[in-house]
Amino acid sequence: MIKNHQLHSSITGIPPHNLVKVPIKKQTFLSNLILGRLKKYGLHQMASFHYTRKLFGDIVYPYMPKRIQENNYLYDFHAHSVNSDGRGTFKEILEEISLKKHLNGLAITDHPWHLGADGKKRIPDEKVILRSFKFHELSEDFKKKGKLPESFITFPGSCEFFMYLGEDFPGSVIELIAIGLPRDFIKNIKDLKRITNGYALEFIERVHDNNGLVIVPHPFYFVRSYELFRSEKSINSLPDAIESINYSTGFLADKGYSELFYKLPFGKEVEYIGLNFGYFNWMATIITQKNRYGKDFNAFPLAREIASLGSSDAHFKSMLGAACTMTKEPITSFEDLRQLFKKKETYPMYNLLWKENTNKYTVFKEIWESYGGTINKGLKERPLLFWKLSKFFVDLLAYFWV
Repeated sequence: MIKNHQLHSSITGIPPHNLVKVPIKKQTFLSNLILGRLKKYGLHQMASFHYTRKLFGDIVYPYMPKRIQENNYLYDFHAHSVNSDGRGTFKEILEEISLKKHLNGLAITDHPWHLGADGKKRIPDEKVILRSFKFHELSEDFKKKGKLPESFITFPGSCEFFMYLGEDFPGSVIELIAIGLPRDFIKNIKDLKRITNGYALEFIERVHDNNGLVIVPHPFYFVRSYELFRSEKSINSLPDAIESINYSTGFLADKGYSELFYKLPFGKEVEYIGLNFGYFNWMATIITQKNRYGKDFNAFPLAREIASLGSSDAHFKSMLGAACTMTKEPITSFEDLRQLFKKKETYPMYNLLWKENTNKYTVFKEIWESYGGTINKGLKERPLLFWKLSKFFVDLLAYFWV
């Protein structure tokens, strides 16, 4: 067991339902006016986030229990493989889980496209659903060979689709995860374009007509997915779960990586922008709980009507299960999962077993191999002064207009 590597150092021991008891300073009319333009990117409460973070420190970060008990079962409902934009093959993913023994189940939710030879062009992949069944079959083979416990479960018929949010939000593209779909789901629709050119509520209805479940991933991550929980139109087409903790959108805020990021050419820049990435999980967690913070945080009532999940959104094997969903009953079938979602008996958290069995240097290496080029390119486009001024501007809003 690897110890003292400080992964998950930006966490709280307070469960999400108690996190909302922490006072949050609401933004003033002026700061709302200034940040209003960021609404389409989900960043409109950024000043409140930083003010609260300054006051209460790591208390606003994701939850991780002090221990995993015998009746705690851990599932990851959002992960990618080499078949879309991930790095690991199905076999490598299952071997990683077999080695770490940190998950009781996993859904592979590849995108309906794969990258071209240039590593950039997205080529539509209408076999994405069929591939998720291949992953399920391989996991069954692993179980027969004793590499995985008999109770380990996968969720075939899964994919992370993208589509338009709705006719009221022209140009806003979001992603929705569907699981439990039949093998011929895409074929019966005719082609992927009917999904990608369609609207979210229509898609949710179509998935439900096929007895599947819908998860809204990273609802504030530079998108407007959160609008699904505000619209009255959503009442009859409500998703089944919301992802309130997503490790991939929050890893830059994990202080466990600080010393390693500082060794990069743009270490200072990463420091300035890194803490902002704690916002996405914070905001998603806050809206899933009934709270006393007024209309700014209670404007999404439908988010409290569905199950709340934690997921890794892993794009490489070392990050699988970094965040997960805990249940107090094992999931033995897809119908078990449906009932757990209905009863909202799911608990999003960072995964203690992953922390205890993962080397942060391995994770960092894979992060940099996967995202380094994009991060470098983005930081090169703006000088250090730009990031300093951006940080100063947000701090100014947080201190004087909250």
